[in-house]
Amino acid sequence: MKKTYKTMGMPVTIDIIDEKANRNVFDKIYSYFRYIDHKFSTYKKNSEITLINRKKITPESYSKDMKTILQAMIH
Repeated sequence: MKKTYKTMGMPVTIDIIDEKANRNVFDKIYSYFRYIDHKFSTYKKNSEITLINRKKITPESYSKDMKTILQAMIH
């Protein structure tokens, strides 16, 4: 099963080789890609990383995922 979505400014193809997989898995995977795009896109004016870069939110307000990524960058 294969499905292509447009996200992050490009096509993303999800190819699931398990023929018995539930088709809802595509929606779950695509939802995750949208979540990542919303958090980390420097092109979206309301993404978390954009708000951080504009000093609109403080480090105490960063999401757990953002803190994890930023922490990984300094180690």
